[in-house]
Amino acid sequence: MGVGATIGVGFSNGSGLAQLQKVHYTIRNFYIDPVDEDKLETGAITGYLASLNDPYTRYVDAPTFAAMQNRVLGESTGVGLYVMLVNGAVLVARVIPHSSAAKAGMMVGDQIMGINRTTVKGLSVGQVHTLLKGSAGSVVTIEYARKGRLSTLQLDRMPMTQMATIGVTRVGTIGVMSIPTFESSGVPDEFKKKLQALLDTPITGLVIDVRFNGGGLLSGAIKVASLLLPDTCVVKITDRYGVTKEEWTVQKPLTTQLPLVVLVNSQTASAAEVFAAAIQDHQRGTIMGQHTYGKTAIQKVLPLGDGSGLIYTNARYRSPKGRDISKQGIKVDRMIPIPTKDLGKDTGLQMAISWLGG
Repeated sequence: MGVGATIGVGFSNGSGLAQLQKVHYTIRNFYIDPVDEDKLETGAITGYLASLNDPYTRYVDAPTFAAMQNRVLGESTGVGLYVMLVNGAVLVARVIPHSSAAKAGMMVGDQIMGINRTTVKGLSVGQVHTLLKGSAGSVVTIEYARKGRLSTLQLDRMPMTQMATIGVTRVGTIGVMSIPTFESSGVPDEFKKKLQALLDTPITGLVIDVRFNGGGLLSGAIKVASLLLPDTCVVKITDRYGVTKEEWTVQKPLTTQLPLVVLVNSQTASAAEVFAAAIQDHQRGTIMGQHTYGKTAIQKVLPLGDGSGLIYTNARYRSPKGRDISKQGIKVDRMIPIPTKDLGKDTGLQMAISWLGG
């Protein structure tokens, strides 16, 4: 009972937690009904963290913490769908190649109505993605609408490593790469190999699509940026004491002159914003789409003794030029209106390709 042990140490040392110690002792011994001590201690932790008013600092139970670690190792699962909210409707925004969703024929613009007989009305994007995830080999039932026709599919959850984590296409002489997440530690190496293959073709311009990329490992974003920038600062990180350090590129770039567009939207966040901000600050490429999410908090992970974990904010980042994009996000160089219809036609990507002369 690692969480309980952690709280127990706090209660027993009497350092500033005397009132909490009294409450814990009283409820445990004199409350009218028997209490579940695990729930009490978990509740104490979550309440303690809630007082920080920081949505990124949180307690994570053991199953969720294990799933997070698996994502970092590239062992997460899913059906290959990324969604967005348009006028309250949950619409498919991206289908990962070689995923079970792609094999079943799901398309961008499909409206998801229910997941495992649970309606998605009123749910956030994160809640929908949580419903789609589960153990490898398990099945998820999806009800969706396409052009007014309702359909139901049963999709197998599969390891992300079996899907194309980074999508690559070529439109004429323009290369297009999509990075849906920086969660996996394998993203930089995969990006490097696929970018080199595109450069060998050759290409006259490159689009990097980080729309719907909610972030992940800061180190991954720095490594990917390093492949496109000369030896320079990628991000500035400030700790609780106000000490700021610069994180510079960490490897030799593959190209520093190829015309570049980075596509972003309101769900581009965290490590993905670090990448886009570095490209923008160094005038390495054009940022197109919609303003980004604006998450500048950096978290550290503390494993607890029972398999659960504590995720807490221990630093904040600024762009290489010192810009603070918290809450307001990155302001794009060229705005692309949010599509409200005909989502199967990716106007944002088309505009990016056209911008590069494709």
